[in-house]
Amino acid sequence: MLKIQIDRNVKTGGYRLKMKGHCGFDKEGRDIVCAAASILCLSMAQVLRENKDKLEDKPRIIIHNGKCLLEWQPKARYEGALLNSLYTVKAGLRVLQNEYPDYIEMRE
Repeated sequence: MLKIQIDRNVKTGGYRLKMKGHCGFDKEGRDIVCAAASILCLSMAQVLRENKDKLEDKPRIIIHNGKCLLEWQPKARYEGALLNSLYTVKAGLRVLQNEYPDYIEMRE
């Protein structure tokens, strides 16, 4: 099962998207559920890379074999713009969770 956690550190204003595991819907390389979740994580990572100037520090991006960890802290004036991207990713992950509840577990 793919476990997803999305949260915000209220003290620092930072955000985290963490995905771990494999969906197990199909064989590795043919798993459409895992592929869909992966592209959403990769998309958010790309948004962070393309918007480094809108972040307090360099984002932490770790994507490797069943693991995705994204951590970032937006500058206050850009928080809304970056949240729009995160909300889009979260919406896509919710669709996957609703359609494939035996393969994805998400906590916000």
